[in-house]
Amino acid sequence: MIAAPEATLQVRAEALGAALRERGVIRGIHADVDLTALGRPIQAMVALRFAGHVRANLEAFRAAVVEVPGVIAAYHVSGATDYLVHVSAESADALRDLVLDELTSRGGVVHAET
Repeated sequence: MIAAPEATLQVRAEALGAALRERGVIRGIHADVDLTALGRPIQAMVALRFAGHVRANLEAFRAAVVEVPGVIAAYHVSGATDYLVHVSAESADALRDLVLDELTSRGGVVHAET
């Protein structure tokens, strides 16, 4: 335990944080969001498979998926699945609609599994 006034510790922590950000050690800070409190209690991982691995389709998907409401993260992976997309939704019906309307409708997507 460090015996120092809280204000002193806060100044030191802020200075250390600034130095680490300048050096690129700290690249960002995240928030721990309660999705249920936001009215989106359903979470799912959606595995997507693309046809032919056309680079243009994969790049277009990557650029577009970050704008889709409910998408938390998207991971381009190797193997039978091309993308894993972490999503949240208000209900099972809303999850189905998100997958059908926003993910499987993208160019090149041939299979989705939730």
